[in-house]
Amino acid sequence: MIKGKDIYLSPVEPEEIQLLLGWINDRETVHYNTYYMPVSKIQQKGWYEKMMKSDDVFLFGIRKKRSGKLIGTCQLCGVNMIDRNAELRIRIGDTKERGKSYGTQASSLLLDFGFNDLNLNKIYLHVFADNARAIASYQKLGFRHEGTMKKHAHVNGKYTDVKIMSIFRK
Repeated sequence: MIKGKDIYLSPVEPEEIQLLLGWINDRETVHYNTYYMPVSKIQQKGWYEKMMKSDDVFLFGIRKKRSGKLIGTCQLCGVNMIDRNAELRIRIGDTKERGKSYGTQASSLLLDFGFNDLNLNKIYLHVFADNARAIASYQKLGFRHEGTMKKHAHVNGKYTDVKIMSIFRK
């Protein structure tokens, strides 16, 4: 368990797959960071099992400190121990818990884990250029813009730019 001020990170348990399935099948939630595509129970279970077996993915549940309620997930994926880098991904799935700084807190805890426990040198992410709230959160944490992939993702019937942001070990 990785403890923060209002939240903590801990493993996602098999019995929580159904909750994750609801989030991934919510068009509004998904459009913050990917295109929408319905996912079946079997597909979600397969994804979970693949994550648990993977040597280059560290998946955490984001939980409220007082209740232990799962409100989202975050992960370092594509962890490369030779180049010492990884991609950060995060989703606050519970719509009632957005806008409360939980995502920023979880990202900060994940950065600490990546730099101090995994000894990474660089953590990067991809974010839709029109996701101003996420970009502001990442900048607050010290992420800097590295580049933009023009019209890279097709979301909600239109092409959108994707920004690449990164942060280096201090």
